[in-house]
Amino acid sequence: MMLTGPRFWHTLVQKCLGRKLRLRPGHGRASSRASRRMLGARHRSDMVAAIERLEDRTLLSQVVVFDPINRLEVVSSHADETLFSTETHQIVAGVSGAGAADFRPDELPWDVDSTIFGSDDRVRVTNTTAYPWRTIGRLEITWEDGTKGHCSGAMISQNEFLTAGHCVHQKAKGGWAKSLRVSLGQNDSSRPFGEASWRTARSYTGWTQGPQDSTDAAFDHDWAVITLDRNIGLFTGWLGYEWWSGNSIYNGLGLNTAGYPGDLGGGNDMYRAFGPTDSATANQIHFTGSLDIWPGQSGSPLWRFVSSTGDRFVNGIVSHQSSANNGATRINETKFNSLLDWRAIDDTTNKPVDRPDLTDYDDWFGTNHSGISTTSVRAWDDFSATARVRNNGTAAAGNFRVSFYASTNDFISSSDYHLGDVTVSSLSSFNSQFATWSGSFPPGIP
Repeated sequence: MMLTGPRFWHTLVQKCLGRKLRLRPGHGRASSRASRRMLGARHRSDMVAAIERLEDRTLLSQVVVFDPINRLEVVSSHADETLFSTETHQIVAGVSGAGAADFRPDELPWDVDSTIFGSDDRVRVTNTTAYPWRTIGRLEITWEDGTKGHCSGAMISQNEFLTAGHCVHQKAKGGWAKSLRVSLGQNDSSRPFGEASWRTARSYTGWTQGPQDSTDAAFDHDWAVITLDRNIGLFTGWLGYEWWSGNSIYNGLGLNTAGYPGDLGGGNDMYRAFGPTDSATANQIHFTGSLDIWPGQSGSPLWRFVSSTGDRFVNGIVSHQSSANNGATRINETKFNSLLDWRAIDDTTNKPVDRPDLTDYDDWFGTNHSGISTTSVRAWDDFSATARVRNNGTAAAGNFRVSFYASTNDFISSSDYHLGDVTVSSLSSFNSQFATWSGSFPPGIP
C-alpha cells in the first residue's frame, strides 16, 4: 500500500518537565449599542462628590482577593488614605525585561455608546515584541455564565498584570471570572510570549461589592491586579507606576495608552494613542481629544513617558467612556500602597513556579515548517520527517522526546504506527528547535 502526502505522519511532543497546554486564540467581538458602559459612563459631579467623602473611602478601599483554584474570596483590611495640602509624588520604576527569541471586547451589563473624540488618532503597533509594547497584553475572559470577552492590561512586576475591575468581576455574569488568559505582545494571531493563566486576582470591595452600574462613581475602584502563573515579566519587562497627591497635575498631562480595541483587527491587534488629560478627581482621570479608546481597551494602562530617562509610569487604568469624555481609574496613594503590598506578597509567598511549556510551533503560529522529504512513500522507502517544537514556558525544558507516527489523520491514537523518536537535550524559553527523524518506511502498514 502506498501513502501519499504529509497527512500520514504526525508528531507527538512528550515532555519530561512541566505540563503541556494547548491553547487557542479568541475570536469575534461584541457589538456596542446605546448609552453607557464600563468603557463608557457619563460623569456626574454630584456622584463624585458623594463618593469622595472620607468616611466612604474606608469601606470602598477594602482589599478583596480571589483564588480561582478553590473559588474562594477573602476580604482583608483597608489602607487608610492620607490627605495632603501640598503636592506629593511617589514612583515605582519599571523594567525592560529580557525579550524573546522569536473575543471580542467584553460585553457589559448595560447598553453603551462608543465615542472617538474628533479624528481617530489610534495607531497600530506592529513591533509588539519591543519594549514597552511587549508589556501590554490581551486578556481573554470566560465568565461563570459561559459568555466570553476580552480586555487589555499591562505587566507591572515580574508576575502581576494590571487591568480593570470589570475585566475580572461582573455581578451580571456570575461574579468572578471562570477563566483568565493573558497573551503579552499579541499581534493579530501571533502570541510571541505564549499564554499565561492566573493564580489570584485582587481588587477593592468598592468594585466587587459596589453598584457596578452606569453611575460615574461606580468606576472609582474599577481596577484589578491578576497574579499570573509564571514570572513572564522577567522576559517582557514591566511598566512602573506613580501617584500624585493633587488633581491639577492632570490639567493637560500628556499620557500614553495601548491595548486591543474591538473595532479594529477583530480585537487582536494592538493600538496606541497619546494625548493630554483634561481633569481628575481623587479616584478618576478624565480625558478627551487624541487619547482615544474603545471597548476592548478596558484595563489598558495610561502611562507617562519620561524621555530623559526612558522611564514609564502608569497613572491610571482605562475604565469607561461616554459622549462626554473617557475615564480611567486613578492610581492614588491608597492604590499605590496596595500595589506595593501585593507585590511584596507575589514576590515571596505567592510567587509562581516557572515551568517549560512545549508545543508544536506550526500549531501555535499557524506556519508550515514541519514536513517530510517526499510527497509519497512505499514500504522500505527511505525518507525523513521534520517537526519544529517551541517552548512557550518561562523555564528551560530539559531532556524531552519528539515521537513520529504514521497516521491517516491529524491526531495521534492507538491505531497509529510509531516510526521512531528524536531526543532533544534542552530548549530555552520562547525558543524553538527542529527535530528530524530519518529511516525506512516499515512494511506491513495497511
